[in-house]
Amino acid sequence: MSYDIIGPTLKTQSFEISFEYDILQVIFYDDIFVVCLNPLKNSRGSVIKGIENNVYGINPKGEIIWRIQDPREVYPDLQWHAYGAFFEIGQRPAGGYYDHSGSRGSFYAVAFSLHYHLDYRTGKVVAAGRTW
Repeated sequence: MSYDIIGPTLKTQSFEISFEYDILQVIFYDDIFVVCLNPLKNSRGSVIKGIENNVYGINPKGEIIWRIQDPREVYPDLQWHAYGAFFEIGQRPAGGYYDHSGSRGSFYAVAFSLHYHLDYRTGKVVAAGRTW
């Protein structure tokens, strides 16, 4: 499905959805748009402290179906990682080291030095690992 990103707005032929923060990245997979918002700039261009848990799942109707689970709920020992802003999302091929979803491949979100692997259907964090 084709789409356009215009600042904080994701636009397709069937819907348009706008967020408070500019869109940093979008991956369309299996009828779900995985959207990462820019955690440092809102739609007015202001540099601010940022938004936490800034990854969303959007269905083909333009509805938010999930927001990424706060990784501190799953990994309470990572409380030192008190700022849960994500700066990158991506997809790994099926069968790879971080593939936690079987034959479909896995999605990840990066927050500082940690990769959080997520279920793209629910936004739940399924694993964590260091990026260095």
